[in-house]
Amino acid sequence: MRERISIKNWIERFNNGDFENPDYNTQCNAGWFDWFCNDTSLKRKTKKMGNIIKKITNEKILNEMYVFFKNNCPMAHPLYDQFNFCDLNNRDVGYCVDIDCRFHTFKYVVFEYKNGFDDTIVLKTDNKKELIDFFNNL
Repeated sequence: MRERISIKNWIERFNNGDFENPDYNTQCNAGWFDWFCNDTSLKRKTKKMGNIIKKITNEKILNEMYVFFKNNCPMAHPLYDQFNFCDLNNRDVGYCVDIDCRFHTFKYVVFEYKNGFDDTIVLKTDNKKELIDFFNNL
């Protein structure tokens, strides 16, 4: 990930097709920080998670946070994706969303981070709308 931009700006760029190119630089500019999958998979993953993120309307999240993406590789489980919302000013992670992680029995699991690394699960759901509503109603 290269540039930290507000989620509002990120959504504008996503909707304009700025992250459609599958090349390394484009996907790093989209917010990829770390991954274990093939580079060619990042575009599809950006689109999948971007279609969730672009439905967020919460002004605090849109204007005061940025997003970054990870593709995680647990030792005994398959790869899974995650996106993180971080504060633009102090760069603290505010929320982390695990998607299709075999550690969890739900499709989406949201962690809230406070005081650095104290994480608390605040939502478990299989429903994309419920995930979006959670962020819009914070």
